Amino acid sequence: MENQNNYRFNSLPTNIKDLLRLWVTSTAPVDRRTYLLSALVLIPIRFLVDSAVFYVFSGGHLWSLLDYMSPFVGYRFSESGAKETFGPLIITSIPFLWIATSLSIRRCIDAGRSAFLGLMILVPILNWFVFATLATLEGVENNTSRPTDTSPVGWPLSLAATLLAAFLGVGAMVVSVFHFGSYGSALFLGTPFLQGLFVGYATTRGDDDSLGRAVVLTHLAVLMTGAMMLSFALEGLVCLLMAYPIWGGCAVLGSLAGYSIGRGGQVGSLEKAAILLTLPALLGAETHRTDPPQREVISVVEIDAPPEVVWPLVVGFTELPPISEWEFRLGIAHPIRARIEGHGVGAVRYCEFSTGPFVEPITHWEEPYRLAFDVLQQPEPMHEWSPYKNIDAPHLLNTMRSQRGEFRLIPIGEGRTRLEGSTWYEIEMFPQPYWGGYSDALVHTIHNRVLRNIKLRAEQQIAAL
Repeated sequence: MENQNNYRFNSLPTNIKDLLRLWVTSTAPVDRRTYLLSALVLIPIRFLVDSAVFYVFSGGHLWSLLDYMSPFVGYRFSESGAKETFGPLIITSIPFLWIATSLSIRRCIDAGRSAFLGLMILVPILNWFVFATLATLEGVENNTSRPTDTSPVGWPLSLAATLLAAFLGVGAMVVSVFHFGSYGSALFLGTPFLQGLFVGYATTRGDDDSLGRAVVLTHLAVLMTGAMMLSFALEGLVCLLMAYPIWGGCAVLGSLAGYSIGRGGQVGSLEKAAILLTLPALLGAETHRTDPPQREVISVVEIDAPPEVVWPLVVGFTELPPISEWEFRLGIAHPIRARIEGHGVGAVRYCEFSTGPFVEPITHWEEPYRLAFDVLQQPEPMHEWSPYKNIDAPHLLNTMRSQRGEFRLIPIGEGRTRLEGSTWYEIEMFPQPYWGGYSDALVHTIHNRVLRNIKLRAEQQIAAL
């Protein structure tokens, strides 16, 4: 029987099941033929997936193969005029990036090279040279790059590595948010990946049972990072819980990569330093950002009352009933009442929330069918759950910005009205599809609280006639 520690893979996968198993594992050896075969299969699949996502989110634009192969991502998206596709493409690219990284690390080990070289497959332009090198290197029968000390790492050292990874996460948060003013990909993807990479590598010495420990300790590092942010008044509990799925997921991918490196190859001190130095470099690279795309949320309710009855309730409404929605009980800002000063275009509407007022100059007044306004001033979007009365979280004021809003009253016959409410806003947190899903749902809940109240009071007025 072949020794389980043999890092040579002497035959190609015989079916798609074997190939999938090779891609999803982090320890199966990869020779140059298997590496090349995987690339020939995965590159066309990724092109088709990315092209489909680009087509859907760009409104029907097509991506040529030359545009797709360009290493200059900003050029690709500026040329297409579809920058809103960047976020969805990042999400769909994560599985392919992980497989490419894992295969490249194991190919390095098989070829007797430093496993650090496999991480370079993530660097644009350089990745083509790395791929070409790994696809041609011969495997090594007696791999001297494998660690000579294969004894298990003790728990004190493992916990120390976990604590250091947690401090790495907090430090990246402080540098990215408070110095560079960015909630970007380096923070939400790069930081947790490096945390997991550090823990996975530091807790592995070639023993087959260490993978589970690496994943568990990586999750512990993520939880410790959140606990530190909470205790240092950098974040609130609700936002930490929302960030956990994407942060924890990227950390686990990093721990798998670190486990592969630690189990199969040694990394020099210079290479270790280079890995850690990539994080501040990535954080600084995101200081130049383009404006995020504007999002629109539309909510609709049908009312058994004509527009003439509904209109005054849209312009200004009295005290809303106590909150019952669970989102608002978590601290999300909710509307309380609205009033208006003046009449027609130029009047100012004040929509008072639990965290303060929205100041909304009227830009379109078409009584009783359409009311539109800009947002001149807005309050914080939520009260964070925190041990402290006030916390210093810049995203509460800077990352979600309401631009304008509009009510449309559409007669639908028999004295009934279709009331539509729209809000346009920007969110500057990466990845936008992830955070935008949360924010769209919350804006829709806010809309429904107002629209349902208008419907109730309008129908009560009709019933009283």
